Amino acid sequence: MRSIVEIEKELKLISDIDDQNRANVSASDRPEVDKVFSVSSAKRRAMLQRELSNAKSERSHELFGLRLHSSQFSPGTISLRVLSKLAYVLNEAIEQSAWREWDVNGDRSNVDDGFRRLINLRLAGINAGSTELVFLGNTAPDLTGESALESGLKNFFGVLTSGNNEIPDMVNEIGSKATMSVMHLMKAFESENIGVEFSWSSPERKYFWDGRPDQITRIRSLLEEFGESKTATIEVIGIVCALSRKRIQIETSDGEKISVRYHRSLAEEVNALHLDQRCHFQIEETTYPSDKIGIKRAAFRLVKIVSGQRDQCLSVARRSSGE
Repeated sequence: MRSIVEIEKELKLISDIDDQNRANVSASDRPEVDKVFSVSSAKRRAMLQRELSNAKSERSHELFGLRLHSSQFSPGTISLRVLSKLAYVLNEAIEQSAWREWDVNGDRSNVDDGFRRLINLRLAGINAGSTELVFLGNTAPDLTGESALESGLKNFFGVLTSGNNEIPDMVNEIGSKATMSVMHLMKAFESENIGVEFSWSSPERKYFWDGRPDQITRIRSLLEEFGESKTATIEVIGIVCALSRKRIQIETSDGEKISVRYHRSLAEEVNALHLDQRCHFQIEETTYPSDKIGIKRAAFRLVKIVSGQRDQCLSVARRSSGE
C-alpha cells in the first residue's frame, strides 16, 4: 500500500483538476465533450478518497507527546494531582477541537459520549528518562479520508504556533469552547510553573511547539483578550471566485471578497458549484474582538446554499441573530 503522504499529494492534484473540469463543463460550448473529462477525474478523485480512507484506517491510532519541564518532579515521574489537572484540560482542548471538525453544530452543542468513544483519547505511558506523557487517540477516518482527531490536532497546534494576527482565524477554526479549553490549559501550566514541549508526527509532517513560560503566557494572554464573540446570520448574493478544500471565496457587489469556511457535511453541495456562478448563500458571521492586539475580525461559516441567481444585482442583507 502506498504511503498516506503519497496518496494525499495525488488526491490534492486530482481534486484541483476535477474542480477545473467541472468549471469547464459549466462554461463550455461543448459540455458533452468536456463532461467526459469531468466524469473521469471525479471517478479518480473518489477512488483516491477510498484509498486514503483505507490507508488511514490501517494506521488507526495517533500518538502525540507532552514533555514537561519542572523542578517539582524527577524525570519519569509526575504527581497524581498535577497529572489529573493537566490531563483534564488537555483532553477538553483536543476533544473540543476535534468535535468542531466532526459535528456541523460542534461549537453550539456538547460533545456526545459516542464521539468521545470514537476518538478514544487515553494516556499510553510516561517515557523513561524524562517526564514525557504519551497520549493515544483513534484516527479512524470517514469515507472521504477525513479524521476528526487528526483535524482537531492540526488546529490545536495551529493555535499554539499562531502569531498575533493569525489568532482570530485559528480561534474560529477551533471554536469558542475549544479556545476556552486551550486558555485553561495554559493557565494550568502557569499555575504549576511548568514548561512544556508538544510533539506530534502526522502523516504528512511533524508538529512541534516549544512551550517555554514566555510562550505559554503569550498564548494565554492573547486568548484571554478576545471578548465574547458576536454571531449573526447574513444573506449573501455573490459570485463564486475561488473553491478550495473547506473554503469558498465569494465576491460581493462592492468588490469585497470573503472567505467562507464550510463543514464537510456540505461538501457535496459545494462541489456542485462552479467558478463565476452567482448564488444566494446563508452565512454565519462571527466577530472576535480583541482590544490588546487591535483586531476586530469577522470569520464566516457557510450555513447553506439557498439557490443560484440570475439577476445582475449583488447584495448583502444582514439578519442579526441578536442585534
